[in-house]
Amino acid sequence: DRDGRTGLLRLLGDKEASVRAEAARRLGADPDAAAGAALLHALGDPDGLVRARALDALDARRKAGGVPPVEVPWRQFTRDKDARVRLSALEGSVVAGSEAAVFAVAHGLDDAVWSVRLVAAELAGAVRDRRMLAPLVAALTDPRERAAAAAGRSLVRLTGIPFDANVARWNAWLAGDGASFDPSTVEPRAPQAFGG
Repeated sequence: DRDGRTGLLRLLGDKEASVRAEAARRLGADPDAAAGAALLHALGDPDGLVRARALDALDARRKAGGVPPVEVPWRQFTRDKDARVRLSALEGSVVAGSEAAVFAVAHGLDDAVWSVRLVAAELAGAVRDRRMLAPLVAALTDPRERAAAAAGRSLVRLTGIPFDANVARWNAWLAGDGASFDPSTVEPRAPQAFGG
């Protein structure tokens, strides 16, 4: 209600970052335009957790539907100094789709923090754009096994080819048939059983 919203908006200015972050999280469920404007303002907070929660809340508002649209600068936050913010921006960008998703995933696959690379590799399978193929093949050599395996699963999801995380096979395919393959022209595929 209006009183609750007023209290949450006031708490976005609290001296404790954890209080500001919780207020931002709860405002994600508020469809009022004032909540959206306050969350956009919270993206400038000096604390990374507050910025991440504000991005998550803006994403939650968008997914809920029926709220006034708010233009979120997802791309700007994929380069934030705080990994929590980069993760939130990455997830929000993929939901937003198109250019924001391609940019966010490509940069996420190259992030210094392995958990960001892992999430980017996992989300890449939802970005049905041919520009995802080469960065995903490169990500197969990630020093973190989980990130490399996630890149392999996303490649299988985009192409339907059961090469898993075999770098040599994917590079050969990318140089041949994959040079003209466009995931946006085919339906997403589940990994096929590989019989040897």
